[in-house]
Amino acid sequence: TLEQASGGTIILTEQYMDFLRNRSFRQTLLVRGERQSDSQRNIRAEQLTLFQLSANIKTQRDVNVTSSTLATFESAQGRTLDVTEPIIKAALLILGQRYPRTIAFEALFAAAAEQSKTAQVQRNTLLNALLALTLNGLLELQMQPLEFAGVARQRPRAIALARQQARAGNASATNQRHERVTLNPFQVALLAITDGNRSVAEIEHRLTQRCVAGEIGLQRDGVALNDAASLAAFMPGLVEENLRLLESAALLE
Repeated sequence: TLEQASGGTIILTEQYMDFLRNRSFRQTLLVRGERQSDSQRNIRAEQLTLFQLSANIKTQRDVNVTSSTLATFESAQGRTLDVTEPIIKAALLILGQRYPRTIAFEALFAAAAEQSKTAQVQRNTLLNALLALTLNGLLELQMQPLEFAGVARQRPRAIALARQQARAGNASATNQRHERVTLNPFQVALLAITDGNRSVAEIEHRLTQRCVAGEIGLQRDGVALNDAASLAAFMPGLVEENLRLLESAALLE
């Protein structure tokens, strides 16, 4: 019906879709006139093999990837996915573990097929599932691989821009995925001194000094931690946990 009403004109078709979907804002992709014939409006699952994939998705329970038991995954936006297909469960686990890093489809498929012990015929099953995730905004596509160093390095280092923002006292920082990341006061202090020149132990010592001086307020079970003895047992785990959070937020390089 839309094709008949618009006479096959894409601009009119999109305008009618605006009306039908109550779409108040539309993003339009502009291409050169000579490239118009090359444009493909029908998205095919096979096209995902051209991209690097990433998804910020987690599960709170152990997942059996070799059976069809139900597993629930949750995105960073709080949306949940119930999955029973073994290869899809395995792929989501791999994507979640690698995030914020990307992975090529072929590598993802090979690893998921091995973990789920499924045959190569499951390729289209996985491609179609990933396409559905992409269209629902749960899977991100990149043209280039994104790889970040993590907290495993002896002297962790945050990206320079984020360190500068933290030193300026900003409550958020820009990561390597061009996103704004909200930070709590402890993370701001941690980010500011994670410059690649300090070991983790030196970072812990510096933050402990600031807590004792009253520059950073920490509490445990409602009780303020402001003496060196209490902080000595508490600080290593806190630093490790927050370095992992900075890593997952693509703020470490």
